[in-house]
Amino acid sequence: MLLATHYMTTKNYEAVIGMEIHAELATKTKMFCSCLNAPFESEPNANTCPLCMGMPGTLPVINTQAVEWTVDLGYDLGSTVAEFTKWDRKNYYYPDLPKGYQISQYDLPLLEGGAIEFKDSTGEVKRIELTRVHLEEDTGKLVHAADNQSSLVDYNRAGVPLLELVTEPVIHDAETAKKFCQTYQFILQRRGIARASMEKGEMRCEANISVRPVGSKEFGTKVEVKNLNSFRVVERAIKYEIERQIEALENGEELVQETRGWDEVKQKTFSQRKKETAADYRYFPEPDLPPVTPSSLWDLATKARDVRPMPHAEAAEIVSQYGLAQDVAEMFTSDLDAYGFWTELVTELAEPTDQQKEQLKIAASTYVNNDAVRVLNTPQQVELAGLVALGTISKSQIREVVTAVVEKGLEPAEVVETLGLKQMSDESAIEQLVDEVLGENADAVEKIKGGDNKAIGFLVGQVMRKAQGKANPGVVNKILKEKLE
Repeated sequence: MLLATHYMTTKNYEAVIGMEIHAELATKTKMFCSCLNAPFESEPNANTCPLCMGMPGTLPVINTQAVEWTVDLGYDLGSTVAEFTKWDRKNYYYPDLPKGYQISQYDLPLLEGGAIEFKDSTGEVKRIELTRVHLEEDTGKLVHAADNQSSLVDYNRAGVPLLELVTEPVIHDAETAKKFCQTYQFILQRRGIARASMEKGEMRCEANISVRPVGSKEFGTKVEVKNLNSFRVVERAIKYEIERQIEALENGEELVQETRGWDEVKQKTFSQRKKETAADYRYFPEPDLPPVTPSSLWDLATKARDVRPMPHAEAAEIVSQYGLAQDVAEMFTSDLDAYGFWTELVTELAEPTDQQKEQLKIAASTYVNNDAVRVLNTPQQVELAGLVALGTISKSQIREVVTAVVEKGLEPAEVVETLGLKQMSDESAIEQLVDEVLGENADAVEKIKGGDNKAIGFLVGQVMRKAQGKANPGVVNKILKEKLE
């Protein structure tokens, strides 16, 4: 366990961090064969064939969809799409790699350069430069027995399209590394090309970490921490490793280049093996696959017009175009479910009127401030939020509608009609109720005239009681205010 005193030593050292992220693409089939890409939805080894099991005499065929999605992502990241790229064999033996090599890309990746931008906790925009993004195939999965005496292999995942992103070593703290990973996950999900679930292993993060004295230009000894399976673990493992390396240097120890894992129970990294180099993998061109020239497959100029802005920039557009609060807009551009709700909500409002903008604000508030809405599917969420925005139902009726939708299997509008929940918005009818309440509560009116504004809430409550909770609160407040003035 590292001592607390070593937290103070970080002011004398600078951490240098580069991230590597593997993400499985959500194509229908695997990267080089026609097996279903469904590693988590079938019995073990159900989605396999002679090719992805590494049988002699089989020949791979490129999944064009995976290549196209990689190119699409490249434009979002501002990367340079290769004019010419090829496939390479990365040779190493492991039980979940049946061929004894992985088809990958070495010196000519599909994408080079680019960057991911995001706002940190202070609101400052950080820009993390990328080295490359390349396409390869995933390995199978080892399932270890409880007694640690044996392991089973599931090859359903073997051959699934795998996207590897590598950053420049420009990250200097764990919080930035974590936010980078979260932003990249959302960019993939927003494109619809990857589910990128950390929990399922569909997105796996690795951190290359070194430390050096502040002011030094030389890199320290690099240590790779692999298989970080949650954003919390990314942050904790990097923090621990930085402190471990600093402590070692201060004690006069020599750091070694190695691969380390993360022990969630002990909350510390541990040594796994000495780090391999490119020469250890004996890369050579894949003889069974042709090279890829993206421009010969698609009109890249057309793809360039479909660029998605960075999430923080898209949030700024939402604020500017629709007038939403900054924190609400950032929620809609950082969470996939919320993003789906928002995009469906504005699908038919390319140039909304001022009235529609106000309705959008109310609908957005309905989603953000009412957790009950989240149990519905996205179309139902949009329909319910629209009913609130149009004044058909009040916010206080949301939970009742949601409950009926879930229990009765009806759509929100059907529930409102069936249960008679439609909100009273007729101003003349509400005015009549207001007059009755004012006549019955002269003492409250006097308190308001004397400066006691708390009594207004009491009067609103009395009107709502007479209306059996169905009066539009906005209209009630408006008429009360007019009459009290």
